[in-house]
Amino acid sequence: METQQPNWEQRTIERIALEGIKEQRRSRRWRIFFKILLFVYLTVIIASLFIQAKQAPAYDIFGQKTTLLAGEHIALVRLNGLIAAGEPANAEGLNATLRKAMSDDKVKGVLLLANSPGGSPVQSSEVYKTIRALKKQYKKPILTAVSDSCASGCYYIAAATDEIYADESSIVGSIGVISQSFGYGEAAKKLGIDPRTFTAGENKDFMNPARPMTDKEIAFLKTLLEDLHQNFITAVKAGRGGRLANNAELFSGLFWVGEKAKNLGLIDGFATPLEVAKKIGDYPVYDYMSPDPLEKVLKKIGVEAENAVSGGLNQVLSQKNQLEFR
Repeated sequence: METQQPNWEQRTIERIALEGIKEQRRSRRWRIFFKILLFVYLTVIIASLFIQAKQAPAYDIFGQKTTLLAGEHIALVRLNGLIAAGEPANAEGLNATLRKAMSDDKVKGVLLLANSPGGSPVQSSEVYKTIRALKKQYKKPILTAVSDSCASGCYYIAAATDEIYADESSIVGSIGVISQSFGYGEAAKKLGIDPRTFTAGENKDFMNPARPMTDKEIAFLKTLLEDLHQNFITAVKAGRGGRLANNAELFSGLFWVGEKAKNLGLIDGFATPLEVAKKIGDYPVYDYMSPDPLEKVLKKIGVEAENAVSGGLNQVLSQKNQLEFR
């Protein structure tokens, strides 16, 4: 009896260990099954997203019905608001969008929809140069359609395009440069405030608002603005060429509407954005400034996809726990 007792305990331990191994194998197989199921499910979702992203929308931005499947089209690039680094209308973003559009073999031309009061001379110049270079490289038309206004830096950019069209009430022009500041020296004295500025360099506190500007500083600033203005004038003349009228006020900083803008050669005519697009060709117009189609689809069904994925993961995890603690 004493020799049988250890054998019985050993056999019991072996059976328990064997059952444990079998249980682990079953658990592993179920985990693999649910992982494969989840992988297939996610693959189907991702594949459907890519298919939808490749499909052209049923209507373009002007409401024109289209049945094309990512076929030939016109790229719409929006120039809205202040032109400056950090703003939606910045050189880095606009140039990237323009390059993307012009390099696409299916894009037959670009429609620049402009509605901006202007902004940074440097940002405007960079976009101007990019448009000129892309036109030369790809030989595709780039036309501008002006909405409410295209003034100053906006017109700087538009001048690089092949043609500019506007509404009879659009504001166009303002070819000039401005610098504005204020001085608070007298106000500081009345308040008993004593501004203190220490510099290394004779002109380091140039335009210090705590003191009046010197005649030398005023003369320097005027020269600086005149240099920027001349760059602006040169760019507009290079872009518009012989279409510009010989008028002394053209580069005075004034702006015009309607027939006056057309007579001065600032615009080529009057047309709606859709009519301008038709001048490029009878193609659907897609907004290249809107989110990527795949991103739009993901956003649209994001909640459903997230719920499905989290539900699948929870099912796998719960199944795993059931198998392990059964």
